Amino acid sequence: MYQKTFFEDLIEINYEKRVSLENLRPWSFSKYDTFKSCPIKFFFRYVYKIEPKRNKYLAFGNGVHLVIEKLLTKPISLKEKNLFNLAKYIKENYEPLFDINYFKKYAANILNFVKNIKDNGNLFEVEKAYGASEDYVPLNYENKNVFIRGKVDLILKDKDGIRIIDHKTTGILNNRSLKKILKTLKEKSSLQLFWYASLVALKTQEKNFTISFFIVKDGKLISKRFEDFDGYKIFKKIKNKLLEVEEKLIYKNIFEVVNIKDFEFYRRKNKALCGYCDYQNYCLNLFKLLKRE
Repeated sequence: MYQKTFFEDLIEINYEKRVSLENLRPWSFSKYDTFKSCPIKFFFRYVYKIEPKRNKYLAFGNGVHLVIEKLLTKPISLKEKNLFNLAKYIKENYEPLFDINYFKKYAANILNFVKNIKDNGNLFEVEKAYGASEDYVPLNYENKNVFIRGKVDLILKDKDGIRIIDHKTTGILNNRSLKKILKTLKEKSSLQLFWYASLVALKTQEKNFTISFFIVKDGKLISKRFEDFDGYKIFKKIKNKLLEVEEKLIYKNIFEVVNIKDFEFYRRKNKALCGYCDYQNYCLNLFKLLKRE
């Protein structure tokens, strides 16, 4: 076995490092989704603690989220000129890679979205953080005993209950994918909203929920309503999924989780995304090691 490997300017990695519970908990949706999408990336990000680099895609998503947050929480007149000035401010102070010209394509969608929320007089919270223990007890987001946690982009409260909204900046969803999202928990994007809803339900004891995606690039708000939402039932499903993952990973190193066939499978599965991955050089070096095994 190879204790340590160092490649040019890459960070030194001990590939025999075993996964600890501290590497896994608290669970966020993004951490779980990373494992389901690519366990190799999961090891680099959450076990070896290699932080991803900033890029224009992350910057655009974060920039849009910050714009919406500021528009909702600050006394800013909802005019296009003010929106662009706000975007420039965010680029200069928070996200240097935020592409203002690209952002301008979707400015009208964002203004209409925020205007509808303010015009309807909804009570709302932005970037609200929630946490829960393994026994489904509400905990502070940073509490060391948190089992799952999440930060919700936007929560609206009205006479019909609570609406949870997640802002999507990655693309336009087609009718087929929307049907899957709204039909089943197996769709990962849908699971994200149910994950959040279970945390909000625990804290608020609310039963009437609407879960929504705001699709920034086409301005749509895609929603599904639940009039008797059982947060604990959803939490148990999520918990069972996470415990299965923990059983696969705990006290194992990457060679015990990923073999050469697994590696080739995930490279094929994520072919379109691998070129954008911050860990592609690490991944290729790992491939050399796996071929020796």
